[in-house]
Amino acid sequence: MLVQLEEIRNSEYELRWQPEEDFSECQRCHASFS
Repeated sequence: MLVQLEEIRNSEYELRWQPEEDFSECQRCHASFS
């Protein structure tokens, strides 16, 4: 169970990972939506 959870978390992290320069853009984008 715990291992499965860890695998899911890792895959989500890889999915959401972005280059540093794109990260600030993304944060600003989300900020304007919320």
